[in-house]
Amino acid sequence: MEPFLWEHFGNPSSGHAFARPCKTAIDTARVQVADMLGCDASEVMFTSSGSESDNHAVASAVQHAVDARGVPVPHVVTCAIEHPAILEYLIAEAAAGRLTYTAVGVDAAGVVDPAHVAAAVTPDTCLVSIMHANNEVGAVQPVAAVAAAARAANPHVLIHTDAAQSCGKIPVKLHASNPDH
Repeated sequence: MEPFLWEHFGNPSSGHAFARPCKTAIDTARVQVADMLGCDASEVMFTSSGSESDNHAVASAVQHAVDARGVPVPHVVTCAIEHPAILEYLIAEAAAGRLTYTAVGVDAAGVVDPAHVAAAVTPDTCLVSIMHANNEVGAVQPVAAVAAAARAANPHVLIHTDAAQSCGKIPVKLHASNPDH
């Protein structure tokens, strides 16, 4: 990052000479992340933080349920040991009346049961958010099985997984987990 703090400081979206090294670096990073995740570079978006990414995923799924499906108060399903970036956002949005949520419990190893997730899904559920690997206990969640079970319960439900704790530690292949976000 050091060259981008002192030497290369152009806006990568601009067309001038100062922007080119920055745009090249971002494009290269996008391809590297896509290779790691087994997806296309066009599917990779960068944000300023994991919390921003998580909050955006929830907010956009909730807004989509309101706008496209006419759900007045969308429902979100997560698990009890989800990252605070998700849990705290859900608590705040529920307190404001913008959504409801269910936090499904986990077993003794910290793993969520896909059947329990599916049982929590309602017709108003717009999103299931289950982190790939828990940052506290290290439990790796069965995201693909959760996605299949949730979509069987409600075909309109979107799937989100925060894989920030997994990337670089265990293999993460985006399409194998079958998330939408």
